[in-house]
Order: sequence, then structure tokens, then C-alpha cells
Amino acid sequence: MSKPIEQLKEILRTEIELVEILLQVLQEKQLAIVHRDADRISNCVERELELLKPMESLEQARIKAGSEIMTELSGAPPTLGVPIVLNDLLGYIPGRDAEEIRSLASRLRLTVHRVVNVNQANKILFGHSLDFVRESIRLLTEDYSINLVDRLI
Repeated sequence: MSKPIEQLKEILRTEIELVEILLQVLQEKQLAIVHRDADRISNCVERELELLKPMESLEQARIKAGSEIMTELSGAPPTLGVPIVLNDLLGYIPGRDAEEIRSLASRLRLTVHRVVNVNQANKILFGHSLDFVRESIRLLTEDYSINLVDRLI
């Protein structure tokens, strides 16, 4: 078992952990949106941003490990600027390691898909909240004919 293969597995495990944490944060944000808790929403957004930095560096490490595996097992370095497709890479990795990486990658894809779904739902909820605020302002201002704020302020 090569060191880059083990590194790739560890990178995938760590990415899964981070994406699962992100999913929890997004679900918490969804509850905060529903309960109109601006402080919790703000806290969730901060935590989301904190998670992005390590996720970006893990992606770079995954690309590097994939390149090293390709070079080590195929005997030729990958073409510069051409992304390494996991299915192509798995063709070079022996049995059990390939299955484990395939399983980890599948779990990562599934979790990312769940993140996308929750994020889309949150976007819809924010849209409804914005529509509610706009309609409330329209009603309070009698179709925007009354100013709510004194211009002298």
C-alpha cells in the first residue's frame, strides 16, 4: 500500500467529516431561518465560512495525492491542467484500496448532495422571508406612498 493511497483515503475521510459538520450547520441555520433568529443565522454563516478554508486545502491535497498516485502506479505523470477523474485513478489502484476509496468517494458525494439540498431549501426560505418583508413594507406604506423614515435622520 503506497503512502499517497493512504493519504488520499485520509483526505477523503476528513472531507467527509467536514462536509457532515457543514450539513449540521446548514440544518441549524434552517431552523434559525424558520424561527427568525438573526443571531443564530449570523453564527451559522460564520461557522460555514470557517469550514471553507480547510475544505479548500483538503481539495488541493486530494488533487496532489491523486497526481502522486497516478505517477506512482501508471509510471507517467498526469497531463498538466487536466483534472484527474476518480474513476480513471481507481483503475490504477489495487483491489481493496480501490473499493475503500470508491466507498469513501461515494459517501462524500452523497453528503455533498445533502448539503446542496439543504442549501437550496434555505435559499427558498430566505426568499420567502424577503417576500414577507417586502409585502409588510408595502402594506405599512400604503403601496410605498408613506415614508417610514424621517428624511432628517
